[in-house]
Amino acid sequence: MTPGARIEAAIELLDEIRGGTRPADQVIDAYFKRRRYAGSGDRRAISERVYNLLRHRARIDWWIERTGLDGEPDTRRRLIADLALSDKSSPGQTAELFSGARHCPAALTAAETELADALYGRPLTHGEMPGPVRYEYPDWMEPSLSTLWGERLETEISALNQRAAVDLRVNTLKATPEVAEAALVSEFIEAQPTPLSPIGLRLTGTPRLGGTQAFKTGLVEIQDEGSQIVALLTGAEPGMTVIDFCAGAGGKTLALASSMGIGGKMRGRLIACDVSDIRLERMQPRLKRSGARHVECRQLRAKDDPWIAENEGTASWPTCRARGPAPGAAIQTPNGATRRRTWTRSRRRNGASSPTRRIWSKPVAGWPTPPVRSYKKRTSSNWPGLSMPTRSSGSCPSTGSGPRPSAARRRRPARAFV
Repeated sequence: MTPGARIEAAIELLDEIRGGTRPADQVIDAYFKRRRYAGSGDRRAISERVYNLLRHRARIDWWIERTGLDGEPDTRRRLIADLALSDKSSPGQTAELFSGARHCPAALTAAETELADALYGRPLTHGEMPGPVRYEYPDWMEPSLSTLWGERLETEISALNQRAAVDLRVNTLKATPEVAEAALVSEFIEAQPTPLSPIGLRLTGTPRLGGTQAFKTGLVEIQDEGSQIVALLTGAEPGMTVIDFCAGAGGKTLALASSMGIGGKMRGRLIACDVSDIRLERMQPRLKRSGARHVECRQLRAKDDPWIAENEGTASWPTCRARGPAPGAAIQTPNGATRRRTWTRSRRRNGASSPTRRIWSKPVAGWPTPPVRSYKKRTSSNWPGLSMPTRSSGSCPSTGSGPRPSAARRRRPARAFV
């Protein structure tokens, strides 16, 4: 793709992101799936252009308004301003990109040419910018963030606007961190241990990981160091019954499975729950690749699923992640912060409660130590879907009367997808 064609692709992506509700990364993935002709270099350059503009949007809009030129900031004007402020492109170089040739953006108008000329040589950050503009966060969040971070506000917000490092989690079912790092080095990928997670590796640069043998064979998984630490803090061990109550695509589920492994095999019972069957389906290739084949996947209703009450008190350690955009998603997705605030208020207004409390109802001494560390034998009372309150001892779990079936008949499969 020519440089002008890359700019045109960035304009199309930014328009789609602005006019939709999906996160930016999902829009970009879908866009390139429809355009297989784009090479890896083109995809990387276009994606970086889009993400950089999203991170700089408040400052770019401030500069456009400061010029005093007619017209509201739109995608084309923002890209022209970003080329002048971030790339230091001269008006002539910008005009070459906006040439109107095939697959390139339409030629610059007189007003756009004047904008490129007015912003050429200007710094991206100006001393007169207010805090929410300089550090790219919604102004309505300033009182809360100032109370939370105080004097560290600028440092914390600046860190959120930086490009995140690519972290890997070593799959301890198949390898040690040293073995995984050596496998990556053999394929010319540099990695270093993460500062906090003992099973994490941080890549240098942005190499293509999907084609490496270390990734294909399940030695490593892409996972942020923070998520790795959350999974480690649960204290999951072999023989326990653990429920990942909001499994999503299965990142923390795989981390929990690694913690429950002995001799390369997962020992215990790990249940991955989610309200979306699509997310649970996407988890299956990852489970197969990592060797965690005995994870049970269960789709739950969005509210008051009976499976929750039927399995009350059976989990040694349940985990739950609150659904909602993270601060980075609120910054990188147009109107993301507004949607987050609306979602939170709606949940509070509807009186949403935590279903995890109903599963993990036993008191825990010495929080956050896991309460039970012995494997809980499966019985008819804690099997999903077989709760019969009127059943007498020794009766059939399906009818409540008569002799119980043999152990072979009542054994449930190791992996059940509902």
